[in-house]
Amino acid sequence: MMKKKLFILLSFLLMIITAGCSKDNEIDTNLSEPYYPIQEGNIYAAINDFFKFNYPQGDEYKCFFGESDKSQCLLFNKKEDIDIHFSGNASFPDIDFDNYTLIVGQEIMPEAFHSVLHQKLYYVEDKLKLYVYVPQIEGGYAMIQHLFYWGLFPKMHSSNISVKIIKEPV
Repeated sequence: MMKKKLFILLSFLLMIITAGCSKDNEIDTNLSEPYYPIQEGNIYAAINDFFKFNYPQGDEYKCFFGESDKSQCLLFNKKEDIDIHFSGNASFPDIDFDNYTLIVGQEIMPEAFHSVLHQKLYYVEDKLKLYVYVPQIEGGYAMIQHLFYWGLFPKMHSSNISVKIIKEPV
């Protein structure tokens, strides 16, 4: 128990130090036109309802990432990839992977109560760069939070993805 508390404290301090050195809210230049997650239609509704009704808010990440305290992003272009990573009890909705790519991720945040405002996905030299926009929290609780995000995008033909969290004033 003491090791876990020490790990969380050290992780929090490391995040504060690295956050002070990075330019989190800067967006790269020379980006392609953005792709936005699909937010309508039957497949979107099925995935949204799947997370909403099978996992309590704040625990959605566990079906893909377990109890991991690492920031991770998974890109799925075929059902077999989901079968490898998904550990939930409910059946994951069927996705037409000939036409869609599913991105699922978690980001470890240094304060509580973050939610996803919107996402943009870019091609950058045969790689994908996902920007996840979250509200900039003033006076939030200083604690570690798992920010869970997902997006259903038009088919992407790359599996190399990086994620950048952008804090946006609300």
